Amino acid sequence: MIRNEKENKAALKASIVFCNWNGGEDIIKALESVAKQTYKNIEIIVLDNGSLDGSPDAIIHNFENVKLIRSGSNLGFAGGNNLGISHATGDIIFTINQDVILTENFIEKIIEYFESAPDSVGVVGGKILRMNAKTIDSAGLKLSRSRRFFDRGSEEKDSGQFDKTEEVFGICAAAAAYRKTMLNKISGFDFHNCFDERFYLLVEDVDLAWRARHSGYRAIYHPEAVCYHVRGGAGWRNKNKQ
Repeated sequence: MIRNEKENKAALKASIVFCNWNGGEDIIKALESVAKQTYKNIEIIVLDNGSLDGSPDAIIHNFENVKLIRSGSNLGFAGGNNLGISHATGDIIFTINQDVILTENFIEKIIEYFESAPDSVGVVGGKILRMNAKTIDSAGLKLSRSRRFFDRGSEEKDSGQFDKTEEVFGICAAAAAYRKTMLNKISGFDFHNCFDERFYLLVEDVDLAWRARHSGYRAIYHPEAVCYHVRGGAGWRNKNKQ
């Protein structure tokens, strides 16, 4: 049987993984944005990193289709996402920060790109803006010749300077989509090695991008997919550190 175009688009299953730590209203708003996605072949996983603010119970109460996993302690961003990824069954695995709001077609735009991309494309990300919708948060990761890394366009006004789909060094893990086959290869099929847990918090996405490139995979920035990032969400606004 020959599948039509619509059926082909539905072939790739997306796993949306959140690492929640005292996410408060931010994680609720983030999950609400996932519930509004135009792409429906998804599963939603929330790994709770030992939150004390009641957000896990709020998630259970408001979102019956969310798979909530309680770590019992704070594993950090790297460890928490790794544990969430270990429960993912999708072909494409999204890591989404608890303080990120997705536009309604974000998942669809990313999946559409993967559908037509070669297998060498291992990670795809969209344009991440601040909540004012005017300031760039990240247009992909860039590594300088001196091996310093940074988010392209960070703090710049969005004037269309990053409106071209193009290859980048890597994608900020606040809103990134990874081929599961790539994660399996670079981790040696050990979910603890997707993000290097020695980093705990910060630069784990740069390290993953480095390992992916050394394994022959490419990262693509696709600005048709847009999302908004509070940066420093509810968990960070608490005085406790991750």
